Amino acid sequence: MVQSAKARRAELKIRYRAPEGMEQHKVLVNYALLADPVHGFRTWEKLTDFPRAADWTEIDLGTMNLKEGDNYLQFYSGGHGRIAVDYFRLEQID
Repeated sequence: MVQSAKARRAELKIRYRAPEGMEQHKVLVNYALLADPVHGFRTWEKLTDFPRAADWTEIDLGTMNLKEGDNYLQFYSGGHGRIAVDYFRLEQID
């Protein structure tokens, strides 16, 4: 969970290692499988290719909108090969 004092934009970066080759994974922020009358469906979703990385590498997943309060970040592994995630980092833009 990521908390934000106000609604803002941020860049999401992930530090990972994937020694076996290309990995494809999904990152979701504030995702809801069913419609929520207040929040709607998902607010941000990205399917990303994580290139082979024997050493720790940081990848930039781009810009997202955070809402005021609690924001839920989810990482779904594609289930193929192996990936290790060291951290998720959000950098405020505005």
